[in-house]
Amino acid sequence: MELLKNHVWSVNSLHTWTSDINAEYAVLFVCLDDLDVLWTNDSMVEFRVMAKHSFSGFNRIVKKRFYRAAPSIRDGAFKFGNSLEID
Repeated sequence: MELLKNHVWSVNSLHTWTSDINAEYAVLFVCLDDLDVLWTNDSMVEFRVMAKHSFSGFNRIVKKRFYRAAPSIRDGAFKFGNSLEID
């Protein structure tokens, strides 16, 4: 699977989200491939994000697996702020 942009150098901190009208701390990843063709019932999609704290140097890897496309992909827009809910 190919992403339009697969490397982000920095993300603004969440403590400014109340005054950030554009939600610039968020990162959007765009897949160039047709997920309907690639993501069948016998496969999964896994996202891995590695982040490094700029001052301490500590890093962390978080991964999330999605096993079926139907309940994982929804039309809509994310709610603004510190939420992953979709309107």
